Amino acid sequence: TAGAALPPTSSMPHGQYNAHFTAQFDVQPHQPALDVAVSIPQDPEVSFRCDVLAHYVALHGLSFEAEVLKREKDNPLFQFIDDSSSPDHLYYRWRIYSCCQGDDTRHWRTAPFQMVEGGGMWTPPPPPALVTLPGAGAPLPRGSGTG
Repeated sequence: TAGAALPPTSSMPHGQYNAHFTAQFDVQPHQPALDVAVSIPQDPEVSFRCDVLAHYVALHGLSFEAEVLKREKDNPLFQFIDDSSSPDHLYYRWRIYSCCQGDDTRHWRTAPFQMVEGGGMWTPPPPPALVTLPGAGAPLPRGSGTG
């Protein structure tokens, strides 16, 4: 189910992720840094797939991602992994970083941050708003059905 909480991760070493991300996006000190405004994918299935894969990449490391990419290279459902021009890819990359910081799929830091030295500022998306349904005791994510 989209938005389901994932178990806590054992964070990938920040330096390992930083080096991978810097290499992938070819961050150079002499280039102007581009700021990134992350948005949640509109398709809940894509969002869920990004969340789950990012969790496991944060848990098992970038070699896990490499294996998934190799296995799913021709699968359009996983094109977000390697398509750096896609907003879904940016969400996925932010989600890995977020998982490494101990965030989950319902609560995360929203302050802008610099993911890599010399890189631009990343602005996370706002978490899903919680609404309380009449007669319900606990808030539900916005857009949740009642049954």
